[in-house]
Amino acid sequence: MSKRSKPEHPSPYLNDLIDSIDHQYDPGYWLGGKRTPLLIKYNNINKRGQKLTGITFILLGFLSLAGVVVPLVVSIFGNKLYGNFSLIFNLIFSMAFLGFGVKLFMRARKPKGKASQNED
Repeated sequence: MSKRSKPEHPSPYLNDLIDSIDHQYDPGYWLGGKRTPLLIKYNNINKRGQKLTGITFILLGFLSLAGVVVPLVVSIFGNKLYGNFSLIFNLIFSMAFLGFGVKLFMRARKPKGKASQNED
């Protein structure tokens, strides 16, 4: 039995997509630096998308931080400290959201090039 080769598509992206579909259940195929075409295509988002994603994560961080502050204030005035584990867990997630949001937002800012600094 001879193995027929599949016809090549003119688009390299579609060729890579067909290759990834052929090897989707072969985990050893993806070792060694090969990435699926979907990860390659959607890996880079533009600066506006990074800013919007950063702002969204910052807002999520402040909202989850409110989930820490409100029960803490209620427990202080009620002289009961309850849910220490959930408060600590929520605090960790809110700090992670804030940190990731600030990182994305700052990465989206354009660095000034040497040409614009030497214009004076």
